[in-house]
Amino acid sequence: RRAGGIPLFAEEYARMRQAGDEGLEVPETLQGVVAARIDGLPSEEKTLLQAAAVLGKVFWTDALVSLVEIEPWRLDELLHTLERKEFVRRERRSAVAGARQLAFVHALVRDAAYGQVPRGERARLHRSAARWIEDLPPDRSEDRSEMLASHLVRAIEYGQAAGTATDDLRPAAVSALRDAGERAASLHSLAAAVRYFEQAIALVSEGEQADPHLLFAYGYAMEILGDPKPDVLVEAAAMLLDAGERGAAAQCEYVLGHASWAAGDYATAWLHYDRAAELVEGEDATPATAFVLSHLSRACMLAGRDDEAIAYGERALVLTEALELDDLVGATLNNVGVARVNKGDRSGLALVERSLAIGLERGSFEAVRAYVNLASLHQSLGDQRQATELHELALERARQLGTGGYERWLECERVSDLFLAGRW
Repeated sequence: RRAGGIPLFAEEYARMRQAGDEGLEVPETLQGVVAARIDGLPSEEKTLLQAAAVLGKVFWTDALVSLVEIEPWRLDELLHTLERKEFVRRERRSAVAGARQLAFVHALVRDAAYGQVPRGERARLHRSAARWIEDLPPDRSEDRSEMLASHLVRAIEYGQAAGTATDDLRPAAVSALRDAGERAASLHSLAAAVRYFEQAIALVSEGEQADPHLLFAYGYAMEILGDPKPDVLVEAAAMLLDAGERGAAAQCEYVLGHASWAAGDYATAWLHYDRAAELVEGEDATPATAFVLSHLSRACMLAGRDDEAIAYGERALVLTEALELDDLVGATLNNVGVARVNKGDRSGLALVERSLAIGLERGSFEAVRAYVNLASLHQSLGDQRQATELHELALERARQLGTGGYERWLECERVSDLFLAGRW
């Protein structure tokens, strides 16, 4: 009756009794059962389990040696005992090369162990975990930046709660959060990227300016998600210009232009687009320059300035292919393909289809754009049924990626498709 039908409660209580705690009353909650089991451990085992909990539901032997300063042979003995007592289990594959990976048998076990660690000790252990990650060779961890950011942020939070100094951790935390955000963005997980960028901006010390590249990354991600932050991009553009980074400042100008275009303010949009074009003229072949040329091709294509779209696109393709910027290659092929079809050259369809293939292969939101543009092209060529199918695929992909602006666009396209099909 006390377990309320939760199997894990019964399992944990059976483990507690098996450990010899026969005189204990049945705890009121599942957390109480787990906490009672942990409290019954010898001191050395309990300390190790709590240190493992600081690392997360999954943890590594190398990290534990760093956190608790224990001999490897003794660590093996204690871990074997904790496995036998069914607190943790070994995993076959490790995300950290050269270290054995283990995991708590259940997240609640990890949470109970973590909850027993005092705040000041949590801060110290998270700081130690961050040092361990910083010392890892770059190729030893799959998600190094995310792990480092998580431990540094928690070291700051619990350090502040415990009244200890944490200012020395802020620069490293900001850097790690930016790296984690850029990695998430490269994997097209924009909502996660935004969370990292916002945390990084919030951690910038009072009186200091945030890195303009961080501000641009945040502003660009928010624009794609359909929630533009023009003030952030204006600030970033000014800082980048002051630093002499014309290409990066041009990126800000383009994104500001697209936000204005999406809001229906075409005059302001073209002021920003023209400014972006002016800033990259004569600039070196860099990813920033390639970004701007590719996106100016898009702006011209959307405005029906097809010759300019093709000219910008061909310049962008030279750079994107040379710099191996696959996402931008796909985006540029999309722009040029549409512009060619608009001029009566149906070979442009093949370019947009190549763009779609690249976007799908990379899991990129550019696949949504390719679907949308292919639908528009098929619609203009008289194939409404194909256009409707492509819009449905685009909407499904947009929802998967969480791109709010594209979702709203495609809901409107859906109304048009239903109207044209007579489904009033």
